[in-house]
Amino acid sequence: MAGRRFPKMKRLLIVGAGGFGREMFNWVRQHPDHGLLWTVGGFLDDNKDALVGYSYTPGIVGSIKGYQPAKDDILVLGLALPKVKKAVVEPLLAAGAEFLTFVHPTVVLGANVSIGKGGVVCPNAVITSDIQIGDFVTINCLSTVGHDAWLGDYVT
Repeated sequence: MAGRRFPKMKRLLIVGAGGFGREMFNWVRQHPDHGLLWTVGGFLDDNKDALVGYSYTPGIVGSIKGYQPAKDDILVLGLALPKVKKAVVEPLLAAGAEFLTFVHPTVVLGANVSIGKGGVVCPNAVITSDIQIGDFVTINCLSTVGHDAWLGDYVT
């Protein structure tokens, strides 16, 4: 269509290049929004050698400390330890970072489920009904969250 404008594709950065971050690398590429709304732009990690011995392209593109969000960046959390998540996320939010709430396409979601900002729901999880999930919560592979549950911020 002549004159139609499409939104600029975002650069998705994975915060953390450890084991969970490497899992996220694979899962975000399986999402139907990959290549349409965002594409993987690499990892943020303070350990520049975190991917030594692994083959991930793009690799580490910057550190977490001192990261300054670009206009078209969106972050996804590749960390699972609650205390670490909170310590890493709070300065990023203060710097203006935008976080993706990621739900893998194989997840089963029931009615009246609310997932907070920056949450990650991994492949084949089942979230039944009437559930409140806080910000930056991680629900791992093959997990089930039953009806009427409430998960606080940063829980894994």
